[in-house]
Amino acid sequence: MSTLICPNRSMPRYCFGEFVLSPRRRLLLRNGREQPLIPRYFDLLVFLIERRGDAVHRREIFDRVWSDVVVSDGALSQAIRTIRRVLDDDRREPRFVRTVSRHGYQFVFVGVTEEEDDGGWPDKAAPVAITEGSAPSDDLYGPLIQQITHLPASRTEEEEQREAAETLHALGTTEALRRLTGSHPFARALLRDTRWDAAEAGPVPILGGPDVISVAWHLARLRLRRGAGIAAARWTTASIGGGAAGAVGGAVGGFLLAVAPGSAAPPAVVPVLAVIGAGCGALAAAGVGAGLSIAESLLRSRRTLALIAGGAVGGGVVGLLVQLIGRWSLAVLVGVDAPVNGGLEGLVIGGAAGLGFAVATAHVNGGLAAPRGLGRLRAAMMTAGACGLAALGLAMAGRSLVGGTIHAITQASIGGQAILTPLGRLLGEPGFGAVSAALISTGEGLVFGLGCSQPENPQSHQNLRTRSPLPEDFRSLRADASARRAPMDTITTGAPACASSCSFKRINLTTRYPTEFVDLTDQLNEFLAAAGVQAGILNVQTLHTTTAVVVNEHEPLLLSDFHACIERIAPRLAVYNHDDMSRRAEVGVGEPPNGHAHCRALLLPTAACLNVVGGRLALGRWQRVFLVELDGPRPRAISVVAVGE
Repeated sequence: MSTLICPNRSMPRYCFGEFVLSPRRRLLLRNGREQPLIPRYFDLLVFLIERRGDAVHRREIFDRVWSDVVVSDGALSQAIRTIRRVLDDDRREPRFVRTVSRHGYQFVFVGVTEEEDDGGWPDKAAPVAITEGSAPSDDLYGPLIQQITHLPASRTEEEEQREAAETLHALGTTEALRRLTGSHPFARALLRDTRWDAAEAGPVPILGGPDVISVAWHLARLRLRRGAGIAAARWTTASIGGGAAGAVGGAVGGFLLAVAPGSAAPPAVVPVLAVIGAGCGALAAAGVGAGLSIAESLLRSRRTLALIAGGAVGGGVVGLLVQLIGRWSLAVLVGVDAPVNGGLEGLVIGGAAGLGFAVATAHVNGGLAAPRGLGRLRAAMMTAGACGLAALGLAMAGRSLVGGTIHAITQASIGGQAILTPLGRLLGEPGFGAVSAALISTGEGLVFGLGCSQPENPQSHQNLRTRSPLPEDFRSLRADASARRAPMDTITTGAPACASSCSFKRINLTTRYPTEFVDLTDQLNEFLAAAGVQAGILNVQTLHTTTAVVVNEHEPLLLSDFHACIERIAPRLAVYNHDDMSRRAEVGVGEPPNGHAHCRALLLPTAACLNVVGGRLALGRWQRVFLVELDGPRPRAISVVAVGE
């Protein structure tokens, strides 16, 4: 993992509010009590405080804090949520960390002071631990546990569930598991997955717990869903690297064979062997790369064993398929019965690649390894070395790789010209013997290991979002509208056309007053930034009959005028038939008399449909979007849908 602070220079400690942050001691204290943070989140907080005068771009944060792993924007959002929770910060009214829409984050506390960290240090109190039997009197667990016991309906709800799981870890993992009555496999899988992101988390065992298979299944789905895009990118990169390495190796081998004394191979053997090498290298690297990526995404506690097993399975499956198809093709097309290898060789080489990559990146945690600079060179060399040794062992056991297989096929054919006997003579053997096979196989292993050792992806930290496709009814409506569109002047921007998308969000909040105007504008712009909608429509709709959605100016005196206007239209103390509970059927328990709120809501809109331009709401200078509470304080929900490009 990357280190943010150089240990050879004097490092200050930072004091802000009731907190003290010491990069040197890697401690965050609140009123003298340690606040646990996992190392990457601690590094992120230090980085934001060091750059507190700037709005730090997401790219800079990824390059500094996650420089040796590949993660998506979800990892950064999760880190910010955890830091805010530890600092007791509010996303809507931030005291410490502000979200800069479509850019990144900024540490905004103005009273940060720096002190020398070489002298005295305040006594550190032990961190608070909520253990079984010492839970707070208020039931903080119940609502959080209820929130994570069902499958999420959207990506937004999935992120909210992860935040709830992290909070449960902070309250006490043991107590959370004890209160999780019944099997609830999804909840247990979510707690298991998020324990890596919460420094206070305790163990969440799977084996020995209820419904082991179902919990493991949900855990695999969670991790594959979050890492699918990154794993696919790494798999593609490995396949390209393996194909390129195979092409180079095949071309070099073909050239040596063509110029070797006594060789009957024509110059055409060079491109032929290059193509064969590229195909074999790409297929093998695709299998090994997919196995490594999936294994590293799924298993975090046994990373080395997972990488070895993943590489072995991926290489073995692809090798076996190539072996079977190769033998069948030769027999059917040209009537040649040659010993084509692949299955065992792919298993051994893939496992060796996994071992070399695991050892080279053993220090990595918190994501899929993406070594850079010298770390990248070290990973490539160790992976190549492991593959080369594995290939040498196979050759000594009489199991050849691509070169030996080509030699065997050529020998079994009539008039074949790619026989490798001349190369053996160059090495002092009468033919293609054990030494020749060992050297060629070792070279193949080295080149393959270099090619598939996960070269750095220059866009490894780009935002990987899953954009929901436009629903069928919206697509048909748009197609109908296009067919009926009258000729009109067109403004061409020169930008390529983008695929339309539809993103959904449910905003949950709790109002504080009987009548209140809650400004939603910033949250809506943050949602648009996360959804990636640049141009389109945003529909904001309240889900209650005693609230409204309006667009107006956020000016305190004007808001007081709104309150007075609403009171004049439907006075709270007037008589409303709705408030006579004795005359109504199916009255809910504890339902308040709120006829005035319903009458007020009748005169106000329940939704607002707003234009989106440049990734933000196209509002006027003074316009803001409000949820109008008419019967608070209550928990409220707002449904938000963004449709556009």
